[in-house]
Amino acid sequence: MKHHVWDENKNVHLQETRGISFETVISQIDQGLLLDVIINPSMNHKGQNMYVIEFNDYVYLVPFSENKDRVFLITIIPNRQATKKYLKGGNDNA
Repeated sequence: MKHHVWDENKNVHLQETRGISFETVISQIDQGLLLDVIINPSMNHKGQNMYVIEFNDYVYLVPFSENKDRVFLITIIPNRQATKKYLKGGNDNA
């Protein structure tokens, strides 16, 4: 299994501004709350994937890049549309 790494300054910022940390992301994954792994749809981030995790009844997108040894977590984004899709049975056409 690859080792997860991140920028600690970014982690502190996310804790202060969004109430979630990279440690929480890893904990949610370990608890089976990884809902999906998707390709980052942004044209500016080709080659990146995103974890889709549940935390406190909300869905967060966690973009990451990886190499053969590690997974680098980039940020944590709360996402209303993903919450609707993954937790409330909505679809993309609603």
